[in-house]
Amino acid sequence: METLPVGRAEGRVAAAQVAPYPPGVPVIAPGERVTKKTIAYLKQIGYNMEKGMEVVCLSTCVVSFSHRVSL
Repeated sequence: METLPVGRAEGRVAAAQVAPYPPGVPVIAPGERVTKKTIAYLKQIGYNMEKGMEVVCLSTCVVSFSHRVSL
């Protein structure tokens, strides 16, 4: 398992949703590939890009965004 900043998640696949609050609407859904456009949007709305993201690799890699805690 690896923890890295959300800003470096481009190209990874999310294992959990990212729903900045407010308004709490998911920006990234589980199974969705994180794109440069999504990261730019999160930065634009003031999302803290230093929050952790865990990467778990078995036969495929999945990513979960969190506050340094697995979701």
